[in-house]
Amino acid sequence: MFCLVLVMTVWNKIIECETNYPALCDLGNNSIFQRVGNGKQTDARCGQFLGFLGCLNVDLHNHSTLDGVNHSNNVYVKRVFHSCDRPECRVCYKRGWATREAGKAESRIKEASKRFGVAEHLIDSIPKSYYGLSFEKLKANSLKAMRSRHYIGGIMIFHAERYHRSNETFVGEKAHWFYSPHFHYLGFLDGGYGSCRGCSKPVSECWSCKNFEGLTRRLNVTDGHIVKVKGARKTIFGSLWYQMNHMTLVRGKKRSHTVVWNGVCSYKKLHLKKEDRIKRDVCPICGHDLVPVKYVGVGEPDNCQWWLSEFEDSYLDECGVPKWILKPEAKLYE
Repeated sequence: MFCLVLVMTVWNKIIECETNYPALCDLGNNSIFQRVGNGKQTDARCGQFLGFLGCLNVDLHNHSTLDGVNHSNNVYVKRVFHSCDRPECRVCYKRGWATREAGKAESRIKEASKRFGVAEHLIDSIPKSYYGLSFEKLKANSLKAMRSRHYIGGIMIFHAERYHRSNETFVGEKAHWFYSPHFHYLGFLDGGYGSCRGCSKPVSECWSCKNFEGLTRRLNVTDGHIVKVKGARKTIFGSLWYQMNHMTLVRGKKRSHTVVWNGVCSYKKLHLKKEDRIKRDVCPICGHDLVPVKYVGVGEPDNCQWWLSEFEDSYLDECGVPKWILKPEAKLYE
């Protein structure tokens, strides 16, 4: 009897999805939404290894950083690959496009933080009754719900799917993506979230509280939106990059991006100067710009495993001869 009920539950779940959202059941490649990285490779050069960028200022590396690592006599090296920087490209979307977009967004968030405090990572889960709406209506509905919760601005990233791991599915059901539209926000709350994060009161008292957790619980009863604040972030760039490398694109638009700046971080209200933009190609040890370098040592560089995009290597070999030099003409291409 239990098995029969279980089978019927799974079957009803599939029928409901195909009946109500037929074009949305498999978002990897359909007529409405598309997950980044699910398009065609742009050209044969995508992902091609171009060379190394590095920092040869060994005299500035003779110290230990705050993480306790001693960088003495080491050079910092970073692999460089060709990228078409298209979010649809199955080769370049993660290492190229998402890295570039997250770096640009990090600059904007950090500049806004100087004025509006700590940026928080919020997630708005859309009520099921709105699942059939277009992206534009979903976006407007989500923003309305967020503003009622004292959200004042930031970046909005759309995900049309969630992923069920094998330990989260029904018995016999494989891990899979499923339609569940929600928005990730990295932005600012009027009054912040610090009072809720450090609160030691029981959850039952949240309902009567004037701060964010009390407000969002009361509003959930009326608008159906489940809005949660994630834990304190380790890095802004890391949070943005992770959300962007599996975000959703909308087909049929000239700009398929569903990343939207709003409120106090919108382009009209927050203007960045050239010096405010964060440079990604800088040495994390001394802060100097990275330059094209070439390996002239014997064998493979130290710590140069294929899966690492950046690493450190000793500047001199056993005979005291440099293993890394500035690349002739400072060009990445041979």
